[in-house]
Amino acid sequence: MPPSYLEILAAHQVECVGVEASEPGQVIYEDLHQVVAVPYRTG
Repeated sequence: MPPSYLEILAAHQVECVGVEASEPGQVIYEDLHQVVAVPYRTG
């Protein structure tokens, strides 16, 4: 199995966290196992 998006970011010292949400924001990547999104702007 290929590494997860979080593992790739961590390998390049990019700070990241895994979060579960019903409305994650703008989806920039999606596969069968994960979704990467940029949160919607607030305020």
